[in-house]
Amino acid sequence: MKLHSRFLWPVIAFCAACAAPDYDRAEGLIDQVSIDLAQDRTAKALPFGDHARRYGIAFHQARLREAELLLDLDQLRRGALPRLSIIAQGTAQWNESGGFSVRGRNHAFIIEWDFIRAMYVLFLKTPETFAILTAQESALARQSAEKQLLDQLEDSLSIGLALEEASLSLGAESCRMNEMRSELSLGTVTREEVSAREAVLQRRKSAHSAQQRMYEARLASLAHSTGGAPFRRDLRISDLHPDPLHSRSAAQCYAGSALETRNAILHQIAGEGLNAARIDRWITLSGIVPGQLGPDSPARLELLINLITPLIDQGRGDRQVQRARIAVANALIAARESKAAFMLAHAGMTLALAEADLARAALIPPATADSGCAADVSSKLFDLEKRRIQLKQEHLKAGLALLCISAGPQTSTAAKKGVAHE
Repeated sequence: MKLHSRFLWPVIAFCAACAAPDYDRAEGLIDQVSIDLAQDRTAKALPFGDHARRYGIAFHQARLREAELLLDLDQLRRGALPRLSIIAQGTAQWNESGGFSVRGRNHAFIIEWDFIRAMYVLFLKTPETFAILTAQESALARQSAEKQLLDQLEDSLSIGLALEEASLSLGAESCRMNEMRSELSLGTVTREEVSAREAVLQRRKSAHSAQQRMYEARLASLAHSTGGAPFRRDLRISDLHPDPLHSRSAAQCYAGSALETRNAILHQIAGEGLNAARIDRWITLSGIVPGQLGPDSPARLELLINLITPLIDQGRGDRQVQRARIAVANALIAARESKAAFMLAHAGMTLALAEADLARAALIPPATADSGCAADVSSKLFDLEKRRIQLKQEHLKAGLALLCISAGPQTSTAAKKGVAHE
């Protein structure tokens, strides 16, 4: 038993010394999502944006995506370390007296280590590369969730403005209808004209009811996707994204962005995979360190090295290298396609923002109406149009700011150095 303990304590100490910050971060993210899904969200008095980012479905999915990447990173780090196992062998027999007896007991501690994998993980900084990829993928996942929230909010606010405009138009039409009824009693209009106006008013009321139902449906969809965030009709996009937009070109926006860094890291990882395939084409090296411990065997450590050099492999190694080359080419294609989509999105939003700026500059206050139903409606419609253009401007500015999300100076520099080194 003392011999067993002598070997067990180093094993326990080795396992305890293996820090796993990536695993701990992943577990924390999963715990947070689980707690948020289980608790009563209506009890939290949070502003709309904070509530949506905490309890929104897309943001939960972004956290779970980050947790998956962190678990992959933890698996990559630990995969380069030796794997320790214990084997207990024996024969169990059932006695007539009603109990088990174990005979021929033997114990073994086994350490396995893949040297080729360890070389790439420990000496080629593969975990650091994957850590940069994890950070960028997580940033892009949050960016996607933020963009989804932004678009849903803009859509709901736009429908609210359309409903407000319909209400103003309906109020003016109702006012005009009352004037025509008074004119009918004076004989200045015919009953047919009044009936035609009433039919128009009824159609507008039906359309207004349909718009109201659509607005309520959009609000219900927004509440579902944001976890019941408290929505107000006077909510503004600038409340969610108060930072002003810095004017940058598409090329300046792409340079240093999370997307650019992600593309560079994917290319670097594909290149490292090609190098691994070229080495594995000619040599396969693995090792096992067993330590037999039993009542009839002394304590000893042995190193078993398996070295395989293929002489005839029917082109297996060649095919492996060509598949790795395909992965490198696909990484380059994906980077170019995503960059092109980025540039098109930036150009589209920039053009739409310029059009919105021109539309706002071209707005002319209405002339003051003398009297009657149109006296107050025109000024309200003018104010509503200003709010509609302002909503569009805020939406586009926030969208551009999200598109240009930065990768951060450290990760961006590290990624570029990695590609230059390759």
